[in-house]
Amino acid sequence: MYTILGELLSIAPFYFPDQLILIVRATGLIGISLTFFASPITKKYGVYRTFRTSLIISSVALLLMGISSNPIPLTVFSILFVAGIALLVPINIMLINQHAGDQKGTAVLFNAFILFIGASVGPLLASYLMKIGNAQFALTIFSILVFFGYLLSLLVKNKK
Repeated sequence: MYTILGELLSIAPFYFPDQLILIVRATGLIGISLTFFASPITKKYGVYRTFRTSLIISSVALLLMGISSNPIPLTVFSILFVAGIALLVPINIMLINQHAGDQKGTAVLFNAFILFIGASVGPLLASYLMKIGNAQFALTIFSILVFFGYLLSLLVKNKK
């Protein structure tokens, strides 16, 4: 997402210099602080509801980033996207612990492997999507992918 955001902010109508792009990107990191509240939030609203809501928030934030023509809402949507993802990571570990049985260690390692693949392939895919389209197109595709994750999450049964 930050690959796309950087490209989006560097072109019309923004024409942000690199240092200002870095500030906008760093502001998005405010959303990471939500990770510290994952446990109380899931206790209040439930693991599955919080997981799915985080996916929806992240998906919608990406979509809104693609249609925003003002840097302030764009920055807010970036924070919301990061906040949604920041909640997803610890909640995903909670779900692994609930569903993996005796294979928890292997499941957590596989989760970390998939996260690193995504962190490596994501910027490459973003660059490719911007090459065949533009930043808005890339954000829309990523929004659809996150929404697809939400739809898949509906298949996960609540294990009490």
